[in-house]
Amino acid sequence: MKRAVYWMIGCLLLNGSLSGATGISALSTRLQSSPPIQEMPATLGGQFYAMNAYLSVLTKRMAEERAREMNVDRQRRLEAETNRLVGLVNELTRDVRSDKVAPLDLSRRAAEIEKLAHSVQDRMKG
Repeated sequence: MKRAVYWMIGCLLLNGSLSGATGISALSTRLQSSPPIQEMPATLGGQFYAMNAYLSVLTKRMAEERAREMNVDRQRRLEAETNRLVGLVNELTRDVRSDKVAPLDLSRRAAEIEKLAHSVQDRMKG
């Protein structure tokens, strides 16, 4: 309330309309013709409500867009990990058939495949 009055007085001072006796009377008529202070918050409240509603819709849209982006990214990672898993399984199958790889190395690869399979399964759940 005080800010509005100080702002109005400051504007009038900058315009030079407060010089002399006519300036004071001009200020009093301007203050009397301005809307009462009680009405100002109601009109501003409507603007703030509209702005708040707009920001709410905007925030909701941004959240939905972010969720879509995260889902696409999740699917890309799942696809990459699944392709890697298929490659490791094919490589392990080829090495088992060739009999050129030590059994210890085969068990390490099988453990890695199992770990990756569990990781993919967990990511698919959520």
